[in-house]
Amino acid sequence: IVGVLEELAGCCNSLKVNEIWWVKGAMHYFAVSNDAEPDFQSPLGFEDDGEILHACLKYIGRIALCLHAEDYDNA
Repeated sequence: IVGVLEELAGCCNSLKVNEIWWVKGAMHYFAVSNDAEPDFQSPLGFEDDGEILHACLKYIGRIALCLHAEDYDNA
């Protein structure tokens, strides 16, 4: 998640104003640990952060940056 947010921050100049607000919202949601699913109090703590980021990326047309759980499944 952090890597995707860093990449988005690096290309902010190429985003439209409303897209920048979506990115800022996703960054804020990630930074707040006590959100819909508290980050450090649940095994799913960062799942909601990933879902918010995924929705943001789809909205701004950066689908190539979307994270997929199967890419990180070590099972």
